[in-house]
Amino acid sequence: MRITGVRTAYLGGSSACLRVDTDSGISGYGEAAVETVPEAVLVTVQRLAARYLIGQDPMPIELHRRRLQDAFWYHADAVVSSALTGVDHALWDIKGKALGVPVYQLLGGPVRDRVRVYRWIGEQSRDNLPEQARQRVAEGITAIKFCPTPNDPSPYPRCVNETREIVRQVRAAVGDDVDLMLDPASRWKLAEARHLLAELEEFRPLFVEDFISPYYLPAVEKLAAASRAALERRGQVEMLLTQNVDRLHQAAGSEAVIDLHGRLDQIRCLGCELRLPRQEFQQWLGELNGDWLQLDAATAPDGDADLEGVDFMSFRVPDCPRCGALLKPDVVFFGEHVPGARVERAFAHLGRADALLVVGSSLMVYSGFRFAQAAARAGLPIAALGYGRTRADDLLALKVEASCAQALAFLLEYPGAAPALTPALAEAVAPGPGASADARSSGS
Repeated sequence: MRITGVRTAYLGGSSACLRVDTDSGISGYGEAAVETVPEAVLVTVQRLAARYLIGQDPMPIELHRRRLQDAFWYHADAVVSSALTGVDHALWDIKGKALGVPVYQLLGGPVRDRVRVYRWIGEQSRDNLPEQARQRVAEGITAIKFCPTPNDPSPYPRCVNETREIVRQVRAAVGDDVDLMLDPASRWKLAEARHLLAELEEFRPLFVEDFISPYYLPAVEKLAAASRAALERRGQVEMLLTQNVDRLHQAAGSEAVIDLHGRLDQIRCLGCELRLPRQEFQQWLGELNGDWLQLDAATAPDGDADLEGVDFMSFRVPDCPRCGALLKPDVVFFGEHVPGARVERAFAHLGRADALLVVGSSLMVYSGFRFAQAAARAGLPIAALGYGRTRADDLLALKVEASCAQALAFLLEYPGAAPALTPALAEAVAPGPGASADARSSGS
């Protein structure tokens, strides 16, 4: 079987699709579009197809994807990524039809027997969003997504009030039982997003998405951490137990924090337990090893610095200025034990808690997993937010596979200390009548 042609079609708005034809008569369809410039995606598809796909066997999908990615000298942007995704869709469609099975069977099989859907409003026109929302509800839709930012927003901070008013009007139009999802397409800065999200809490969005650019991950992490700090201020957090060592939660405003694996901003003496600021220690190292500051080190995936062909025996590490013992970062390295007093303190807070919420952790490391075990023995409900399997999956009362930032923004909708699911969300997470046990426990 060989690819004989690739056709594209603009469907209006931001919608576009493509069709890959083969000499066996089997065709595959894919979606390829980017808001505002779907035509650019279709042109990219046509050029890629003419050069790399026509005459090829459609079955080795991963090989085609790698070749198409390698065709670009520069990093692939949204247009290129959407074009590759559309081709990917179509090739999987062909493979499923050729083998006589649904594509989902080739990707591991079904997880649930029904999926809740939402409708976007404001795609063609952002005028009168409340009326568009009412029309969607009349069609039976229970979840609506839209961009809450005005077409021509005023300078900050007036734009916060303008955006809040748009969300207020849509919420008033659809009532409390319809979920709202907000996606302003990364049009806000970190400080502005913090301000705005606090103003939008009362309208109980199901989630918020892309308020700030996802390409600057530290800012996204800070925004998520700010949500946890807000929960703490409401008295809904007994203690935040983190395996991170970067003090990000404290920077976001959290105070009730136990740094289970220590703090990277401190240096600890293994003899007298003296603590020194890491910044001062780094300056001290530089003074003792001035020549090393001129070396160019490559950054490894784990954050380490790789230096090739350098004799480390000449590097000078200062000893403790108080007792002369060895100094090290005040963190727990692999193979070391978490200090007993720190563990006991964490268990004491767990004993005063009503539930355990696991955010963004697989719990594969025992130092964190043991708290899930203890919560289960105590009969506390355990929920987990994040993607993929956790070591505590068998202990969970609820698992939500979603972005931690989105999920935490959802939690902030609840003003009280005992949150309950909205009717629409309860319907979304309820398993279908024919759902399997796996489907009942696997989804968000």
